[in-house]
Amino acid sequence: MHPSRISLSSAFLLALLAATPLAHAASTCPANNVLTTPTADFTDNTDGTVTHLKTGLMWKQCAEGLSGAGCATGGSTFMTWSAALSAAATPFAGYSDWRLPNQKELRSIVETGCYNPNINETAFPATPSAGFWSSTAYASLPAFAWVVFFSSGDSSASSKADSHYVRLVRGGQSFDSFDAQKTNQTITFANPGAQVLGSSPTLSATASSNLTPVTFTSSTTGVCTITSGGTLTLVTTGTCTISADQAGDGSYNAAPQVMQSFAITAPVVATTAIPTLSEWGMILLAGMLGLFGMGVMRRRSRVE
Repeated sequence: MHPSRISLSSAFLLALLAATPLAHAASTCPANNVLTTPTADFTDNTDGTVTHLKTGLMWKQCAEGLSGAGCATGGSTFMTWSAALSAAATPFAGYSDWRLPNQKELRSIVETGCYNPNINETAFPATPSAGFWSSTAYASLPAFAWVVFFSSGDSSASSKADSHYVRLVRGGQSFDSFDAQKTNQTITFANPGAQVLGSSPTLSATASSNLTPVTFTSSTTGVCTITSGGTLTLVTTGTCTISADQAGDGSYNAAPQVMQSFAITAPVVATTAIPTLSEWGMILLAGMLGLFGMGVMRRRSRVE
């Protein structure tokens, strides 16, 4: 067979498999397991949504691509992270504020008492036993985001270019309050040592996150002031205390403040040393010897 025909056949087969709904097997819930998301924790809103009473979050019962009673219509849809974010823009059940859940929100519906899939199938029927996107970016690798696997209940980072399933959420507590995936950072700010009044030094500091800027403030403005960029103005002698801060961002928590104190000293004024008494005596003697020598030379010149 011609290689191009093999490639076309393979591509057609892959496309057919991607378009085919994932075969679903009922989850297994051993009788002696304690359920972490019992059906009593959910209110069925009879519009394709359920409300999780523990969090106040409203969830779509069906994964994206599925619909109808028991989520029996259609096929679960694989999509990239950016496509998953965009999918939330489509109104559903009279609401237009759907969004991709963050990692902690998504983990709140993992049923650890069941497996394959790890979810309450009364609340969320026909859920694929696979990974679902969260909105939470992976802090140290911005091109990755967290995926929650309902095949095991575990989480893992995945490239945003990869494709996973999607379940949307709305309302409840602010999703920011759930998201604790930010990384801590620290500031390196060395003590600059004593500074001389009249100079204009520029202080510097760095954050372990490499975020900028690290900003500065003075708590002793009567002695020294400083711009946020680190230019120090010395007002008078005394102790100058400067604090360094880095506010963080969507991936990093604010850094603990670092404070340094150092002395501001007066400039040293150059003075002329006054000769001691013995030094004055030597100067006088040298002068007298010089005069005596000049006198001798004059007398010799007259004789000649």
